[in-house]
Amino acid sequence: MFKVLVPVKRVVDAAIRVSPRSDGLDVDLANAHMAMNPFDAIALEEALRLREAGHAGEIIAVSIGPAEVEETLRQALALGADRALHITIPIAPEPLQVARLLVALARSEQVDLLLLGKQAIDNDANQVAQMCAGLLAWPQACFASAIRVGKPGWQVDREVDGGIETVELTLPAVISADLRLNTPRYARLPALMAAKRKPIETLTPAALGITVEVLSQRQSVARPPARAAGVRVGSASECVAALVARSGLGHASAAPGLRPAPFEPASRALVVALGIQPGEIPGLIAAAARLTGEIDVIDDGTAPEALLLGATRRLHCEVAPADLAALAAWIADLARSYRSVITAADSHGKDWLPRAAALDGAQPFSEVIALIDANTLRRAIYAGDVIETVRSDQPRLWMTVRAAAFAPLAGHPPVRSPLPAPAEASASRQRILARQTQGSLSLKDARALVAGGRALASAEQFMALLQPLAERLNGGLAASRAAVDAGYAPNSWQVGQTGQSVSPEVYVAVGISGAAQHVAGMRDSKLIVAINTDQDAPMMQLADIAWQADLFTAVPALCEALDAYCSRKTGL
Repeated sequence: MFKVLVPVKRVVDAAIRVSPRSDGLDVDLANAHMAMNPFDAIALEEALRLREAGHAGEIIAVSIGPAEVEETLRQALALGADRALHITIPIAPEPLQVARLLVALARSEQVDLLLLGKQAIDNDANQVAQMCAGLLAWPQACFASAIRVGKPGWQVDREVDGGIETVELTLPAVISADLRLNTPRYARLPALMAAKRKPIETLTPAALGITVEVLSQRQSVARPPARAAGVRVGSASECVAALVARSGLGHASAAPGLRPAPFEPASRALVVALGIQPGEIPGLIAAAARLTGEIDVIDDGTAPEALLLGATRRLHCEVAPADLAALAAWIADLARSYRSVITAADSHGKDWLPRAAALDGAQPFSEVIALIDANTLRRAIYAGDVIETVRSDQPRLWMTVRAAAFAPLAGHPPVRSPLPAPAEASASRQRILARQTQGSLSLKDARALVAGGRALASAEQFMALLQPLAERLNGGLAASRAAVDAGYAPNSWQVGQTGQSVSPEVYVAVGISGAAQHVAGMRDSKLIVAINTDQDAPMMQLADIAWQADLFTAVPALCEALDAYCSRKTGL
């Protein structure tokens, strides 16, 4: 049997919507109910199930922070953890420092499996598992939705953009839990009472041989910019008129902008475009152009030249590493010649970039939406409810960027330059077994998205009602977490904190209330249309066009109104 280490973080209850403090320096958590990070609870549940199935032996729960985290550790003990370890530190450290502490503990305890949540719902970094794997030189399987124990290798289904990827790996390994891995159990009252009497072992970073560093500083927090007030419509024809008035039915896109003066003209940025949707490349180049004078782009050579305008060089490597660990090590080595390393904030970028940054000794930044100067950036936290401004004086900036937040630039095509193949890596302890694609259109590439919620009531009605509307808008389908959990849509269609972040020209939310975790993934859409029976639903307040109506009659009526508009416009 193997030993499992499960980190559990104390965070604000997921049902609470946080607000910035009056001083704007942090969020206000005074008197807020705190709980175990939901993704960590899923990881702990999976460890318990592995033990119950006869695979796992000892389960160790660990939490890092001040004395208050012991409450979370006692919950872990009540649920079934065998031991609880508290690494004492006055404040919650940055993800890299958490990873360094967990790596030291994993080595000290000689664990075989590090099983943790894919992200904490406060900082939304999604980095610790990948960093631990890199520092331990272990295989990783992040965003796990299913785990099957076998011999010699384990199989893990990973939720990635576009579908499900199945990987095989051998222990020791790092696995991070995604939302649909399991449903955590509740602790029984007798177990909670017994946990109060169980010992909690205390450690210090120094005892683990770690000096905790501070590599970035939060400058401020604020609410996201408010959208302009929307309009209420009362019929399908009024909805179409509002769409026309707001260019929601056109295909014109903004002209590329002029390249701004970079913050550091003499510096160089590396944009890694391997494995991403080609449509995200212009936004990544635009982000890099804010930082440095020279921009190199690594891609597989298949993207059209028009998507790389503004870059200095196009580095093409015909034999880029397919293995994730080898890719991270290769990029970490290349990064030594650059001031910034940038990739897309998609499942692929979130998988390899934190691992590579950890190998470089750097604290990376995820979900970057703005660059203020050469060392200061803005990113979304708390499911997009709060935007934090962060400063980092590290010698190199590593970041995953929301490409849609940066407008494409005009410019000349880059000079093509071959990139030597990386040195042959040692035998990999993980491999991809299969990829199951769900849907033919990438959500990030769609001009329009029609998203459905649980109110659609069935998978059949989801498709029958929404597909015709998506076709008329020349777009694709998306879904809320509730619709995916109910089986109405595949997980690759999910938009939100635990799904994809999208910013189409038009986003039609049908029967979606607008929970914070969903809004986090579609807030940046150019035009938002909401159809809902509840006029006070958060999505109706956010929408540019809000129609209070029953979706089962409204959607077919909207399709008919769109047909009538097209007939008038074309004269057919």
